[in-house]
Amino acid sequence: RDSALPPAEVPSEVRSRVCPEGTIYCLARFYELKTNRPLYITKGTRISVAGRPTVLQDGYKLSYSDESVITHYGVLVRGDALDQIAAEYEELLKADPESIRRPERLSGLSPWSSGGAEFGTGFQAVQETEEQLVEGVRAILDAMDERGAWLEEGVIGRADQVVSVFAAEDMLVTLGDQSFSMRENDTLRIFRGTQPPRQQIISSQTFARNVETLAAYLKLVDSGNR
Repeated sequence: RDSALPPAEVPSEVRSRVCPEGTIYCLARFYELKTNRPLYITKGTRISVAGRPTVLQDGYKLSYSDESVITHYGVLVRGDALDQIAAEYEELLKADPESIRRPERLSGLSPWSSGGAEFGTGFQAVQETEEQLVEGVRAILDAMDERGAWLEEGVIGRADQVVSVFAAEDMLVTLGDQSFSMRENDTLRIFRGTQPPRQQIISSQTFARNVETLAAYLKLVDSGNR
């Protein structure tokens, strides 16, 4: 609790996303030894040009600021379970050591998070009612193609891509006499031709989310609730 971050007057992009307003405890994943100052890793602007190696500008540096930090690894985490963990710790202190046993079944990587089915939404899990879970499973099964895959429209490494720029901070793009805003974490892509190249793709994010939901449903069935 002592390491929880103080409220931010103007939250960074990652703080707003991971620890939105109302979050009780927001923690950095890394802290500096001896000083206990939070440490972050900057992401940098990533530029890819056809036929050339990808260039990362000013990325992967240690920083005391959570501005413009990497997105593929969580540098901030919510401490929603801290009070529950503390309560369990206090119970264990008072318990007879002979009475403490390993649980029959662990609940994922966070054994203290329990109760109900969990629905995956990006990097956060939210509690869903049994009815919502069943409806979600039906929708997932209906969306599968004949191979058992989930297809959606998107772009994956098209050969006709000329330039790709991943923005580490807010940027401005000009095209002729027009200006366009790029927000942090936006990606600008330039392709050959006149039509946006789209294709049916399999998204690993969608796959992971759907498997999470199906696993939650199987857990519900296994528990004997259905």
